[in-house]
Amino acid sequence: MMRASIDIGSNSVLLLIADIDEKGNLKEVANESRVTGLGKGLSKDGLFKDESMKETYLAIKEYVALAQEVGVDSTELIITATEASRVAKNAEEFFNRITKKLNI
Repeated sequence: MMRASIDIGSNSVLLLIADIDEKGNLKEVANESRVTGLGKGLSKDGLFKDESMKETYLAIKEYVALAQEVGVDSTELIITATEASRVAKNAEEFFNRITKKLNI
């Protein structure tokens, strides 16, 4: 069974795709990292910046496409985010747009 994890951090977005066999053994299929700077400048006004949101969206879009290419079902894709994503005033709007655009 193929599974994928996307971790949205304050500075980078990480991807791990693994194939899990019937015995529970993991085989790494992909391991990616992209610096997007999502949390850059957040402490000043409490908002994600447009350029950082764009870069983060593009990374997530690429990672979702890669996961689908190797056979990860959307129900086997886990996306998590760090504190910056919980405290930013525009986080909910940003992640709702991503969810709708990428159908995840």
